[in-house]
Amino acid sequence: MFKIFIRIISVIIITIILFISYLSTFGIKTDKFNELIKAQLIKHDNRINIHLKDVFIKLNIKEKSFSLNTRDVDFFILTERQKISNVDLLIDLESIIRKDNKIKKIIINSKENEINNLLKFIRTYKVSIPVLYLENSVKKGNIIYDIIINFKNNNLDQIKISGKIIDTELNILKKEKIKNINLNFNYKNQKIEIINLKLKYKNINFNSQN
Repeated sequence: MFKIFIRIISVIIITIILFISYLSTFGIKTDKFNELIKAQLIKHDNRINIHLKDVFIKLNIKEKSFSLNTRDVDFFILTERQKISNVDLLIDLESIIRKDNKIKKIIINSKENEINNLLKFIRTYKVSIPVLYLENSVKKGNIIYDIIINFKNNNLDQIKISGKIIDTELNILKKEKIKNINLNFNYKNQKIEIINLKLKYKNINFNSQN
């Protein structure tokens, strides 16, 4: 009898572990939260639109949250588009139980986009002279970025941005050319850190680790 009891308990424990592993890795497909994702991403501007595919609810043990995950997203402001590889909306486990669905964190991982497309995207959202200047200066180049938006009581708390700029060329005031610009960057608390900078100016290669 005792052996049977141990076996039942073992099966239950293994089943729970497998379920948690599956929920953490693959998740469960759902369309219940599609509108919540759209609402959180476009709540401040009705010009914004987002094309979602499948949404999965996953367990994020490290963050003590459920994650609403979707991949291969197109994010629009009017006709300007950004290609996004992954979006995660993290909802606190206690919030799920209380049914108030408070967003804890939003994680956005982009695909490789042209820098000028990103600049047009930003400028369409809000007219900016520096962005317009950059748009006229960048002749080519791509960017990949990750954005982490932290919330406290459903209010914006902190934004972190990291990424890399790839094979970029600047033409400053149509006089000075800087080529082969490659770098990694981190933005936090209104400070930008540039890492592994490489560029070519007047046929001289420049490198800086930090």
